Amino acid sequence: MKRGAPEGRPREGSAKSPLARVEYERRVNRVVDHIHAHLAEELLLVALARVAAFSPFHFHRVFRAVTGETLFAFIQRLRLERSAGVLLAASDLSVLEVALDHGFASAATWMRARGFHQDATIRLGVAHDDPAITPAEKCRYDACLAVPEDFQPDRWVNVTEIPGGKYAVWEFTGTAHDIQAAWDRVFSAWLPNSGYQPDDRPCFEVYRGGLDVDAKAGIFRCELCLPVKAL
Repeated sequence: MKRGAPEGRPREGSAKSPLARVEYERRVNRVVDHIHAHLAEELLLVALARVAAFSPFHFHRVFRAVTGETLFAFIQRLRLERSAGVLLAASDLSVLEVALDHGFASAATWMRARGFHQDATIRLGVAHDDPAITPAEKCRYDACLAVPEDFQPDRWVNVTEIPGGKYAVWEFTGTAHDIQAAWDRVFSAWLPNSGYQPDDRPCFEVYRGGLDVDAKAGIFRCELCLPVKAL
């Protein structure tokens, strides 16, 4: 006597489940719409699974099966595409501002996601204006990478040379909201007692490989570099 299939197991040739593929696609599309609408916010697997009304344990597999892309890769790609478009359209915004507005913890996180992730890569942030004087929306800030002598620029990037000389350097660890206060302390506490004065070269920040101390909290490290000359 043949035994039947175990109870609850779908059998070949049985009627389709009410959750046919069109229902899976409808639920996943609901999540896609939610991601588009909340791209700058924290997007957790549990919350997205709830939007789709799927188990969090299985949702990442369902999402990949329907879209052909992992959930993390999909979110990362959308954030990169949208932020890159904003940078091209709004030349007055810094990489840091755009990165934070699109769900990245820091400019360094954004740059690594764009492919600038080698530990040997030196990144610099060059500020041209004082935010205590110039309105924030008008402050100019260049995001830079150290490149070899034979590097050929294209229409998307320019090449400039940061002059050498004497710099006072401080190690900074904190968030993007803390960095201006750190610069203020350099000018108010250290500089008046140092025997130096700032010269005409721009201040800049140096970002090296392995920047994030706590990516979730947006904490990173860099070096604050102030060009100086004798008083």
